[in-house]
Amino acid sequence: VDAGCGVGGPACAILLAYPAATLVGVTLSGVQATLATAWAQAQGVQERAQFLVADYHAIPIADASVDRVFFFECTGYSPDPLLLYREAARVLRPGGCVYVKDVFAKPPPWSSAQRASLRAFDHLWSCERTGTLDEAAVAAQAAGFAVRTRTYPHVGTLRFLGAMVGDDGRPNAFGRGFLDTFAPITFGELIGEKRP
Repeated sequence: VDAGCGVGGPACAILLAYPAATLVGVTLSGVQATLATAWAQAQGVQERAQFLVADYHAIPIADASVDRVFFFECTGYSPDPLLLYREAARVLRPGGCVYVKDVFAKPPPWSSAQRASLRAFDHLWSCERTGTLDEAAVAAQAAGFAVRTRTYPHVGTLRFLGAMVGDDGRPNAFGRGFLDTFAPITFGELIGEKRP
């Protein structure tokens, strides 16, 4: 399950890399589900992909029916991380794995300016709240996962910065909005194995 699948880019990349895999993508957006379906067809993986309009807190899949649940840069949209991880645990078979790659807040303490920047970051991306990696680990453990985490301070920096700069070398509208929010954030991953 690619929970919060967007327009299906990572889902199709996974299917291309693993020819025996099947995948269900879940998004709240009908437009994204339609675009993801079209992208799967363009990539020749449509027979192994299904994209559903649903909430990733209530995935329309049977209990203990999948081997992996992925959250790629979307956990900050959850108002209830514990429910998010409990739902992942529900659909996973024993020994199954949840994988999260996301932006996380650096651990506090934060200055008042950093706190304000983190709120601005959440507003810019329409996030409920960007939590810390430690908070995500606590929620995943409470949901029944054995958890490993890691941070990647420089992952994605060049691609993100490239999207923020115009041909003239100056920040574009996106870059001005983003670069004005020097939030205390880092990239990280969480890998959780469902306990039997």
